[in-house]
Amino acid sequence: MEGRAGQIAPGYQADFMVIGGDPAAPYEALLDIDPCDVALTIVGGRPMYGDTAMLNAFSFPTFTECLNVGG
Repeated sequence: MEGRAGQIAPGYQADFMVIGGDPAAPYEALLDIDPCDVALTIVGGRPMYGDTAMLNAFSFPTFTECLNVGG
């Protein structure tokens, strides 16, 4: 995995999510989230889920699907 993981950089695989919460207590923020609190999820360097404001920062193929999460 060296050279492909462990960084958010061109050529690396990136799996991460963006959530709200207190940056001084990241583990508490993670444990306390609700599905509606996930602003963006990236899998393999590709945006897969997120709110409209975050997803608009990316270009997408023509096939996308809107989901209603948390009601």
